[in-house]
Amino acid sequence: MDIGYLENVASISLLERHHPLVIEGMGQYDSRPADAVAETITAQLKRYWRAHPPSKPIALVVQGDPIAKHGISAITRKVADLLDIPRILIFLDPEIADYHWLNADRYRVIGEIPFSQLYNVLHAKKPDLLVALERQLRQALDEKMRAGHP
Repeated sequence: MDIGYLENVASISLLERHHPLVIEGMGQYDSRPADAVAETITAQLKRYWRAHPPSKPIALVVQGDPIAKHGISAITRKVADLLDIPRILIFLDPEIADYHWLNADRYRVIGEIPFSQLYNVLHAKKPDLLVALERQLRQALDEKMRAGHP
């Protein structure tokens, strides 16, 4: 394992000092123009934040997707630029996926946090949150499958 893995891991306090922005989307097989999607998302966020300003600096939370021309990796790069905000990388621990940290896009990333660290903090501070989140994710996936979406 590259020693950089240990040198670049940030404390969860980095995330706590920011208002986390999470944008979920498809990977590089998403054929929509990333710039257009990012501009739409950014316009909606700005409209919302005018009515409900965040109390902390915003940071875009990203996962370990590699750089791509299409999909969530390209979209989050553009959103970070349009909003002029940093990104915080949450990556799968090497025991789960040894390529995840290595291949992650680090554009504008100010810190990197392993998934296990985030999970442990959330579990300790808000144990019911993870149960509710898992239930909602399963429900959403079941609905997608019933509708014929992979």
